[in-house]
Amino acid sequence: MTMTGDIIEEFTAKDGRKFILRVPTINDLSTYLDFINELVREGAEIEQNEEQTYEREGEYLKEKLEKIASGDEISVSAFLNDKLVGDAEIVRNPGRSFTTGTLGISLLEGYRDIGLGTEMMKILLEKAKEAGYRMVILNVYADNLRAIHLYEKFGFVKAGTIPKYAYFEGKGFVDSITMYKFLQE
Repeated sequence: MTMTGDIIEEFTAKDGRKFILRVPTINDLSTYLDFINELVREGAEIEQNEEQTYEREGEYLKEKLEKIASGDEISVSAFLNDKLVGDAEIVRNPGRSFTTGTLGISLLEGYRDIGLGTEMMKILLEKAKEAGYRMVILNVYADNLRAIHLYEKFGFVKAGTIPKYAYFEGKGFVDSITMYKFLQE
């Protein structure tokens, strides 16, 4: 099992920049706060639409680290120097669907289309399979074509669409697409 702080891989992107892909630690709180608030300011296609406080992000990171320690979350964080530029996880679903995990991935603007998201997905799916996950599911906004392309490249299949799922300033309502991938039958 991967523990917090463990370096998973050093990755060189298509543009030559070198990233450290590792499991987060509580010492990453400041860079996690900067990361989520930068995503919010850029209008990234994520659920969160308000900047976070140090306290709220601290609660989020503490809960995330507890899930990692218990084996209920697989997490990969991408760092350029000491700046968090990408975060991805698969969180184990509770109860009867415990062999299914829900995937989430976010990259800051300027770190997309360089192979970083692809590498993070590859690591997550390999680790999920090793951990006995049978299936991974995700939700993606219908207009996030870059993400949909990445998911399809990894064999995710569209299961359905929820119309007018989220509201974005300047765009209006956007549908959400649910996708899934079997890791083992």
